[in-house]
Amino acid sequence: MAYLQFLGAAGTVTGSKHLINTRNDAASKPGIQVLIDCGLFQGPKEWRERNWQDTPIPAREIDPNPPLTCAR
Repeated sequence: MAYLQFLGAAGTVTGSKHLINTRNDAASKPGIQVLIDCGLFQGPKEWRERNWQDTPIPAREIDPNPPLTCAR
């Protein structure tokens, strides 16, 4: 089942991260797992230190070719 997971920017405007997952490992069906808007935390030191924490999803499991979401 596909899902959208919010991984950052709770309680602040920086550090937003959204994981889109359409993989179905149980059925071995192909799908995508992309991280959208992988922002950095700014502000107090407590928030900035989060920039060096491991991501909740191992980087090797995220597809390397995410869709273009915002071009400026």
